[in-house]
Amino acid sequence: MTTAHKYYFKVLLLVADLAAFVAALGLAVWIRYEFNPGWFDPGHAPWPELLAVLPYALAVWSGALWVAGAYRLGLSSLEELWRIGRALLVTFVLLGAATFFYRGFSYSRAVVLLMLPTVFAGAVTFRGFMRFLWHQVLQLDPVQGGALIVGTGPMARHLASTMRGSRADYRVEGLIATGDSEDLEEDSAMPLPVVGCLDDLDGLLATGRYKAVLVADGGLAHEEQIHIAERCLRHQAQYQVVPDIYELMLDRVEVQLVGGLPLLALRQNKITGVNFLVKRTFDLLLSALLLVVTSPLMLATAIGIKLSSRGPVFFTQERVGLNGRTFKVIKFRSMHANAPEDDVREYARKWITEDAPAVADGEKKLYKNARDPRIFPFGAFIRKYSIDELPQLFNVLKGDMS
Repeated sequence: MTTAHKYYFKVLLLVADLAAFVAALGLAVWIRYEFNPGWFDPGHAPWPELLAVLPYALAVWSGALWVAGAYRLGLSSLEELWRIGRALLVTFVLLGAATFFYRGFSYSRAVVLLMLPTVFAGAVTFRGFMRFLWHQVLQLDPVQGGALIVGTGPMARHLASTMRGSRADYRVEGLIATGDSEDLEEDSAMPLPVVGCLDDLDGLLATGRYKAVLVADGGLAHEEQIHIAERCLRHQAQYQVVPDIYELMLDRVEVQLVGGLPLLALRQNKITGVNFLVKRTFDLLLSALLLVVTSPLMLATAIGIKLSSRGPVFFTQERVGLNGRTFKVIKFRSMHANAPEDDVREYARKWITEDAPAVADGEKKLYKNARDPRIFPFGAFIRKYSIDELPQLFNVLKGDMS
């Protein structure tokens, strides 16, 4: 897919997502106010108010999809569904939080609940239609044929698994073994069959079935890579190489063109500038909302701690945060204050020197002190359900955590 085609295809996906949101809004309003199966109070659809806020909702929806990575090419179907669902939840959390600051109009909760599944279903359906239009009607960037991966190591296996589960330009059909000392054809760990070795490559390409060769073996000599490239040129097959650095940073390598020359680069942290502002705004809104929602539970937890054990309600400990800055992380206290640590130190000594588990029941071993005497019963309860972590929302609100 060319750079221009990638751009136009992403525009089609954006159009599909915006159309899905508008269609879902219309359907939800029609069900709530016109169709009304008897579950809702009668009323008139507030179209002027809804249309006034629609541009902002569409901006939040498209922005959430972009941040969630829903416009990346080559995603598998499950990855795309996950990213759309995540963006949908973020969108409605942000829109819901915004209603706390806008009191001019009360939006229907029924419409919101109806829109959640309809926006998701609409986005999936409209995106599928755009792909059908792109590949079948416009005949742009169809799958160009079969491909072979040279290599059988971790890098080649990862590439084979990734391309099989994604929408790629080529259909990967087999692996080419680069060694001659091992029989890999029966290896159950292989994601694809081993169809031959390097000596067989010329004959395989001569069949015309394979249109691309992807070299994913960093141990190949330079002469061997040149030989493979020559065979690809002879049979008019695409020749592509996975660089060695890909094995170390599978998800952080990108190609940049500088003066017409391709350069490999490691992607840096993109949560800077506007991205940081969006992320921080999201953290502030969500942490504030969750603090309001969980405040009754946190109050009950604080009372339970005071009734169960003498000492402070909260426990703080130093952590390292953004740019190496240290801060105090806040948790509900689940241990007795100033509890002796002799038993714990002895267990740690045996674990390190004798590989002694805390619990040994037959073949089952647990390398964790499950009966820590420092933890009081109510503390064990809040630990089990991670209630002790809730005060970290204050850290998020303050900016220590995200």
